[in-house]
Amino acid sequence: MGMKRKLQKCMLVILAVLLIGGLVFPLTAVAETRQMNRYNVVFVTDASGSMTETDPEKNRFEAIDLFAAMLANGGNYVGNVVFADDIVIQRPLKEITNKGDKKAMTDDLKSQAVNGWTNIGSGLQAALRLLESDGNPDLPSIIILLTDGNTELGQDDLNKKSLEQKEDAMETARQKGIKIYTISLNKNNTANSNELKQIAKATGGEFREVTESSDLQSVFDLYYQMIYSTQSTQLVDEQVPASGVISRDFSVVELGVEEVNIVIFGDVKDCQLTKPDKSVVSPNDMQDMLYNGASFTLLKITNPVNGTWNLTVNAEPGTLIKIFKIYNANLQVAAGIDEPKDNYPKDEPIGFTAQIKENDVVVSDTARYQGYQATLAITDYEGKEVFTQTCDSAQADGYHFEFTPKDYGAYYARVSVKNEQENLQAETADIDPMNVGNTPPTAVVDVMEKHVNIWPFLIETDASIDMSGAATDKEDPVLNYRVQSSSWLEEDYTLDGATLTIDNFSVSKGSFTIEAYDSFGAYCTFDVRVTSTNIGLVAMILILAGGLLAVAIIVFLFWWYKNKKFMGQFEVENLAPPYQRAVQQKNRGQLKLRMMQIGPTGLDKDAYVQATGKNFVYFVSKKPVYNDYTGTKSKKIKIESSIDIKISPTEDYQTGIRVRFESLLNNPF
Repeated sequence: MGMKRKLQKCMLVILAVLLIGGLVFPLTAVAETRQMNRYNVVFVTDASGSMTETDPEKNRFEAIDLFAAMLANGGNYVGNVVFADDIVIQRPLKEITNKGDKKAMTDDLKSQAVNGWTNIGSGLQAALRLLESDGNPDLPSIIILLTDGNTELGQDDLNKKSLEQKEDAMETARQKGIKIYTISLNKNNTANSNELKQIAKATGGEFREVTESSDLQSVFDLYYQMIYSTQSTQLVDEQVPASGVISRDFSVVELGVEEVNIVIFGDVKDCQLTKPDKSVVSPNDMQDMLYNGASFTLLKITNPVNGTWNLTVNAEPGTLIKIFKIYNANLQVAAGIDEPKDNYPKDEPIGFTAQIKENDVVVSDTARYQGYQATLAITDYEGKEVFTQTCDSAQADGYHFEFTPKDYGAYYARVSVKNEQENLQAETADIDPMNVGNTPPTAVVDVMEKHVNIWPFLIETDASIDMSGAATDKEDPVLNYRVQSSSWLEEDYTLDGATLTIDNFSVSKGSFTIEAYDSFGAYCTFDVRVTSTNIGLVAMILILAGGLLAVAIIVFLFWWYKNKKFMGQFEVENLAPPYQRAVQQKNRGQLKLRMMQIGPTGLDKDAYVQATGKNFVYFVSKKPVYNDYTGTKSKKIKIESSIDIKISPTEDYQTGIRVRFESLLNNPF
């Protein structure tokens, strides 16, 4: 018994430690910030000849320098594609771990010559191949495309091929969840940026246009913050005083920071860092931390201690200096419903719990949550916020929230944590939808497919897709539909009820992700994939030419048939008195009965005898007539050699003709 009681005590102690430490997460369905801010990144850079005009100062390289410098030292995999008419270089992805890796990468880009046309499709395809072959499969992937224009290769067939490659790349990126961020260098205002807008929107990325190439740095800074969920705090925006020194304190929060990037814009002589313990960073250590660009200086503080730091900058008096603090955060938040259900009752509370994570590990010491505020936000299916709750302090197992739905419907929840003072925050993805008194629709098909022939002129193009059978719902016989994302621009298509119509084929193939939702806003998704063939003017000309050729062949055959020879001689005799008779008067073609001058016969006045070039002829009439050879009634009667045949409009043969044909051929016909 003693040993048993000891084991029970041990188990109770272990359980208590786990519960107090917050290591037992009480949720079965958890939404969280994605794992650490690490990516596979491919820079796709335009090296066409026009770049000398749109970016004469090569600020694109300066912007990439800044982006690369801010990358965390370790964990990111970066590759490069440079394109013009075709691929200039493609460098495999490799992990970036230090300043040397970053410099080698950007120096390689800067060394490439500028020449040729703009083959965007080839560049994107190469980037996707690199991600497939060299990317870390455990990381999400992005592409950053920087170009000064649209696809342009000087020849229609080359343009068409590049556009097809671009469309294939967009669809691959959509299916694999690869976001493409695009930048249009448009300093001379000649670029049409619709193509780059479309690439970004179709893949969930962002588009930015730069009319002043010096603005590239701010765009890359923005992209860095969007991609890596970082926040930027401006520390200085002023001219250097007469002393030649600017000194500024800045704080580093204790929780959620992996690195601090201090970015200085302006011409500085040198700078000095003082740690919270008042010790000064040595010159050697400063050199390891220092990244120098043409227009910026960056200091990267890795594994920073929390507290108040000081930055001192020396520069010429009057120099404009801007200084920013940009965190590489490792802050995450995980949250979920305490008791998940497929269907929740109205007017009953739903509990939520959220915990902060750091480096993918739950922070069990909730005392470290100090300074962070957590917020639960509930939205309806239209994205309208219907409830928020803020929590300033955490319990032993995290932050707790409670939401009571007052109406039936579909609701979506997110939890964010924020350190207001340090401008540092993280947010979960949507927690599993809360369906209150309702069952969500179910997709009948994962993918609908449609092929469209695009006709020119007045021929109607069938570019409508009926989606009414793609999903079903237990409660609603008729569902609503909306486009979640698409390869096409919004102005390219219309959605009327369950009918999706493509009005403008800005791409020849692509896909739509469709949400089918019920009257309460619960939804399911499915894809619609569309391909097209542009029949076009040339094809129409070929079709018309083919039609004319067919008509010509028919006319020729008709002429040829009409001019066959009579291979013998025939005579025709009227069956009615005075029994007038006539002998063949033509050597080929048709001989009409009225031309033989044998008097009224009662037969069709346009009836005729047709030559065949063989040992028989045909008697042809518009109206059916009788013949005593077969005893049948027909419009076309075969008259073989050496046989008398009576042909009459009546069955008694009182009127009509007798025909006899004598062939000159020896064959048995």
